[in-house]
Formats: sequence, C-alpha cells, structure tokens
Amino acid sequence: NRVRLNGAYFHALDKGRVASILVADPTSPQGSSTQATNLGEAKIDGAELEISAAVAEGLTASLSYSYINARFTSSDAPQTTAFGIAGPGNCASITNIGLARVCITNTNGNMLDFSNKHTFTGTVNYVTALTSKWDLTAELDFQARSHRFIDGTNLFALPGYVNFDAKLGVQNDSYRILLYVNNLFNEI
Repeated sequence: NRVRLNGAYFHALDKGRVASILVADPTSPQGSSTQATNLGEAKIDGAELEISAAVAEGLTASLSYSYINARFTSSDAPQTTAFGIAGPGNCASITNIGLARVCITNTNGNMLDFSNKHTFTGTVNYVTALTSKWDLTAELDFQARSHRFIDGTNLFALPGYVNFDAKLGVQNDSYRILLYVNNLFNEI
C-alpha cells in the first residue's frame, strides 16, 4: 500500500484581464457583435491538496480539494444592458466601445466570473484480471463545485453541484472497451 500527498499554494496577479462584451452593431445581421475590452486587474490566491493511495491489489483512490480566492482588484467593467447598469448601481462614467455607448461600473472586490471558491474531486478505480489476456476495469469519479458568478458584477450565479461519472470495461495491452456513464444520478 502506497500513499501520496501533494499540496500547492499559488498567488497570481493578472494585470491584463480581457473580456468580450456584446455591443450594438448596425453592420451585423444580428444587430450586435462582440468587442474585446480590458477589464483591469485581478488577484488570484489559492491552495490545492491531493491525496492518492494504492488501497489494495488493483484498487486505487484519490481525493483532492481546491480553494481559490479570485477577485477583481482594480477593475472597471463595461455594461451594455439596462440591467447590467442598474444592477451594480454604480455607473462611474459613460464611454464608447466600438459603436456602442457603455456604462463603466466598478467591480473591485467582486469574484472573477466562472471562478468557484471550492472544488472537491475524487476517484476510485479497480482493475482485476478477467482472463489471461483481458482485465476488467471499473471507475467511479465525482466532483463537487461551489457556486460561481457568470460575470464581474456578481449579480447572477450558477449554483454549486455534485456530479458522479462511472466507467466499466475490459482492456488489454492493445485495446480498451469502456462503457461511460456521465452524470450518473442526473443531478445537474
């Protein structure tokens, strides 16, 4: 039986965050297009911890946890919709981006979009001889993620979730035949 423990701490400054925003565009058939714009600076601090083990003959398991604190530190986010402007309630200035007039809102201290603070993952894998040439393999994976905001205003969030996936199959040195089931319990 073997156990391995890995850990990491990280700190990053992102001084050139870029995002695409939707702007009115009379030359586009849809009436709008996306425009790349600078969002300012962000700070990302986090830590990860992973433990994996060979539990028994053919049986391995791993578990990991990640914490990420990703926040805007000096950021002005352009808003082009009425709700995007009214929601933050802090239209600092009006400017042109492409052909659109946009409201610049302050997002300092807000979480970065699509950045969840907590993530847990785990895997249990079992491999055993089925015949002299083929092995049976089975695996169960899970991941749990906390909520994450869809933009820098932090007005709307996607909920956290837990998801399980499974694999069952046979394999040899040349071939692998697997049955995958994603989202095993149909929870997300």
